[in-house]
Amino acid sequence: MRLFLIIPIFLLISTLSGYSQDRLSGRVYENKTKVLLGNIKVVDLKTHITTETDSNGKFTIKTSIGNFIAFSGFAYVSDTIYVANLKYLEVYLMPKQNMLDEVKIQNVQTRTGKLSAAPITGALGSREVLYQTDKENNLKGGVKLMVFDSNSDAKKKKRDGNIAENEEKQQVVYNTFLPKNLQNYLPLKGVEMDNFIILYTPDVATYFNPGFNLTSYLNICYKKFMQIPVDQRTSQTAFKLGTKTDSTKN
Repeated sequence: MRLFLIIPIFLLISTLSGYSQDRLSGRVYENKTKVLLGNIKVVDLKTHITTETDSNGKFTIKTSIGNFIAFSGFAYVSDTIYVANLKYLEVYLMPKQNMLDEVKIQNVQTRTGKLSAAPITGALGSREVLYQTDKENNLKGGVKLMVFDSNSDAKKKKRDGNIAENEEKQQVVYNTFLPKNLQNYLPLKGVEMDNFIILYTPDVATYFNPGFNLTSYLNICYKKFMQIPVDQRTSQTAFKLGTKTDSTKN
């Protein structure tokens, strides 16, 4: 009689032992904060057996040593674990970075139809919340986020400032390379002077370079200019459609 009792107990123990040996249990946390993560998808990539973590981050999945288990969830970076053993496992998932965190939201106002409400902070930290409406301006649920980059004005001002500064510098170069100014340095007149200016007026970067010397520059350019045949130097059309030469090079 005892023999009949021992056999079923032995079979039950063997079954439970086999059951426990092919299952992996554990818990899933958010990295650093150690918040328990529920509804995380857990998949054996070999058998495709799938389960999810419960509200306490716990899971149990049928698997075998040598398999790979993938963990994935909304707003979290997926991770894959190699099953080296079936010991209790703790998994830490990294939260995905939300691009909206890098945008500063301004221009605070809440609108509902024709009514205006007090400013509030909206979803995802936005500071402008508009309720969605249909074509007839009736509310249909949900909100619209109005994103405004506060750095855009600063960038525009900086860009406009750079453009204005560059234009001022160009005007300085233009005023310097007028015939009435250059005749104090060069023995040129009329068409020859005009052609010299077309060929050798420097750009802003060259003129405002700390090492730039106007007298030296004009001297070099004049020597190169005098090497050009007279009929070209005195031509009214020879250089108007040509490309400026770099006269500072020997």
